[in-house]
Amino acid sequence: MSLVDEQERGRRATAILSDPILKEALSEIRNSYITAWSQSDDSDAELRERAFFLLRAVDAFEGHLKSVVTTGDMATRQIAAPYH
Repeated sequence: MSLVDEQERGRRATAILSDPILKEALSEIRNSYITAWSQSDDSDAELRERAFFLLRAVDAFEGHLKSVVTTGDMATRQIAAPYH
């Protein structure tokens, strides 16, 4: 993938992460998993484990987008650097 392509992907990922609806959705999803975990019965280890893995999946989703942003930022710096 070219630096320009990486730069554009970074811009798009930044826009996605900045979107208020996505921010709200991620927050609500995280809170629902945390609530499920914290209000579970002592005997419901399966529910807590499922909530934990779902929470990790949300973190992985957001982490991937953040990684694309970082790669885009690095591409921007490389494009702007002398002797590119």
